[in-house]
Amino acid sequence: MLSALGGCSDDETATSSGFTTQATGTSSSGSSMTSSGTGMGGDLFGTSSSTGGMGGAPVDCDDDKTDGPVQWSKGYGDGAGQYVHGTAVDGAGNVLVTGSFAGTVDFGGGPLTSSGGNDVFVAKFDANGQHIWSKKFGAAQEQSGRSIATDAAGNVYVTGNFIGSVNFGGGALGSDACCFFEDMFLMKLDAQGNFVWAKDFGDGAAQTARAVVSDAQGNIVMVGDFQGDVNFGGGVISAAGVGGIDIFVAKFTSAGAHVWSKAYGDAADQSAEEVVLDAAGNVIITGNAGGVIDFGTGPLTATGTKAALVAKLSAGGDAMWASLYGAEARGLGVDVDAAGKVAVAGAFKGTIDLGGGSLAGGGSNDTVFVALFDAQGKHTWSHAYGSGSAQGTSVAIDGKGKVIVGGTFSGAIDFGGSKLTSAGGFDAFLVKLDSVGCHVFSGQFGNEVYQGTQTVTLDASGNIVIAGNFAGTADFGAGVLTAAGDDIFVAKFGP
Repeated sequence: MLSALGGCSDDETATSSGFTTQATGTSSSGSSMTSSGTGMGGDLFGTSSSTGGMGGAPVDCDDDKTDGPVQWSKGYGDGAGQYVHGTAVDGAGNVLVTGSFAGTVDFGGGPLTSSGGNDVFVAKFDANGQHIWSKKFGAAQEQSGRSIATDAAGNVYVTGNFIGSVNFGGGALGSDACCFFEDMFLMKLDAQGNFVWAKDFGDGAAQTARAVVSDAQGNIVMVGDFQGDVNFGGGVISAAGVGGIDIFVAKFTSAGAHVWSKAYGDAADQSAEEVVLDAAGNVIITGNAGGVIDFGTGPLTATGTKAALVAKLSAGGDAMWASLYGAEARGLGVDVDAAGKVAVAGAFKGTIDLGGGSLAGGGSNDTVFVALFDAQGKHTWSHAYGSGSAQGTSVAIDGKGKVIVGGTFSGAIDFGGSKLTSAGGFDAFLVKLDSVGCHVFSGQFGNEVYQGTQTVTLDASGNIVIAGNFAGTADFGAGVLTAAGDDIFVAKFGP
């Protein structure tokens, strides 16, 4: 169930239990950063308080506390294993999901059966969770949908990975089958799910597509990581070093024509996990990097095995700013609001300084971090949560600047409401923070097996759509869902 309401009072100041710090630092763009933050936690729908500070001064927390009531929740799958990786919401509030599945899955339009290994699925539901259409694509080997986006006309863009060959409707696309390395695909469907076009990218090494997003004109930006060589249509780009993994960012028109593509990294490993576009079409990515990486603002050097990265490129692909954070950290989710403020969520071990001073994690376990930066990459606030193992896998910002984070945790975690304690394994969580980082609501979902939120997406009214995976049972507030194995859940909450 969702958990406690709560927030920062007008006279509360920062304490270590609230994971709050204030400090100044410098990003790779050379800009000065001043920090602030608050702590949070909770069992959904109780009362609580949290601590906060803004540059050493008290935080005036938002009094508009809502509880995000559940509107609907659904579970899909059989005993063979089904996994969701991406969600999107179109202008009419319809919900789109993609991922991979073995066995058989029925999203409401009749059973889809995989062709042998894992196949790609794409499904569309209306704003009330009712099935509109669903498709599957695959062959005997492995295929997976990793991310999904939609444009103003309701067209659907899906990116992912495949081994062997796959036909999305325009003829077979083939990967290098010799070494069982993945290649990448990018496809477009219309609003009714009909095939428009599809492309594949890769060579004999491994390439991984991780995220796709579209702008107001229907241009598409795709990110991920690769070894070897890849040609997105503008000439070959190559990963640095032998066996090293580098980041790519590629932009296409709505017709699939190449606009620009870039590679970033050195002989160490770098990965892009998520991408968003701001109102001007600027590109913001998050992920992680080891070694040295230069987006064009000067070289950034990771202080440990891998650091969380946040970088902003112009609509034309030119560097605007970039930063690395932590010695062992990963940026997993990113979103941007109408003012250009950037929210990032992820996980770290040890300590991390996101520009507001050091935040302590749970030792060798993953700890959630959430941070807000302004349009120039300057730190606004940041927090860390979790005493067991926890990851913030996805983040969204609503029209009031509130930050919504989903993820998974074991042990205990406190977002500023009452403490959440997992039922034995990993539970899914959902937390909403106000514009200055104070707790609004938070909650957990699951039992003693595994449940994890993979994606958080908002509709135009600020309603929250989450999707993820679960075993055992989970109750999102609309009744208990029971999995047949590793199954998919999709749930919608009020703003």
